[in-house]
Amino acid sequence: MRNPFRITFDYNAKGFGDLVLRYKDDILGVWFARTGSIAKKGSGFYLKNAIDPKTWYLCRTPEVPHHTEEHRMFIKDMPGHAWKWRLWRYPVPQDHEITSGYLIHPDGGVPGTLGCIGIQKDNGMGIYHFAHMIFDVEKRPVVECIINFTGGAI
Repeated sequence: MRNPFRITFDYNAKGFGDLVLRYKDDILGVWFARTGSIAKKGSGFYLKNAIDPKTWYLCRTPEVPHHTEEHRMFIKDMPGHAWKWRLWRYPVPQDHEITSGYLIHPDGGVPGTLGCIGIQKDNGMGIYHFAHMIFDVEKRPVVECIINFTGGAI
């Protein structure tokens, strides 16, 4: 049975877009987010280190990191909440896949992300609480995260 919860993230050429949490066809929450960063190449600019547009999977609840404060500053929101939600390449993490390296997390006010999806709001706890609710009520907790690149000009 497919999980009725899903997340979509459609980002533009600057890496910005809306991260949308849905239950079937209903929108439960929308968070402004970004991926990658803008870099200069010759006389122009391009988006680098953006997450690959495809379907990813969220297989577990978000984690509260046990890292140094210096590392936590990159994944915390303005009130100071730090958390990360791991994106996986497969619906069930494979034995050979230790980690995808990509996360959904608060952006921390640091410009750009390295392939992750950074929540740009002052307080990113809304999606964190939704994530825990999803995994508490669902017997099959895999959530699809559909990423699309919409294009546009920088």
